[in-house]
Amino acid sequence: MSTEDKMTIDERRKYLSRMKKRYVQANHKERGRLLDEMEVVTELHRKSLIRLMRGSLERKPRRRQRGCTYGPRVDDALRIIAESLDYVCAARLTPNLVWMAEHLADHQELEQPPLSQKRQPLRRTKELNPGARLPGSGAPGYRGSNPGPQPALRQDVALLLT
Repeated sequence: MSTEDKMTIDERRKYLSRMKKRYVQANHKERGRLLDEMEVVTELHRKSLIRLMRGSLERKPRRRQRGCTYGPRVDDALRIIAESLDYVCAARLTPNLVWMAEHLADHQELEQPPLSQKRQPLRRTKELNPGARLPGSGAPGYRGSNPGPQPALRQDVALLLT
């Protein structure tokens, strides 16, 4: 690993777990030198390193999952915009969200309030990630999904062919 590359959290924890063995066995003066070395390598503050050396180095799982940033109104607007653009991929949908929302609002195809009062959700498209928010391959009319004929339709087709 070069000196310009930053350590990932997992690499940092792996390094600290190796250093912890030396830290526990060291006397006061050696601990100071080890902390200096760990500060340089990990780029963590000294107090953080001391806390990590005294406690457990295992990462704790998140106590509470993150909530939704955007509400159902933005989801509904996304669905309408995606449908009107014939379910293009998220990479093509993202740059066209704002102008398409305004265009659909002008033609009363989309509610005005979520966009006029709060235009920020659609303008912050990097955070919005429409690909993750739109229904996946199972969306009706989505080009990527082709579940084939439904069982009832297959029976009708079989009757017509005989």
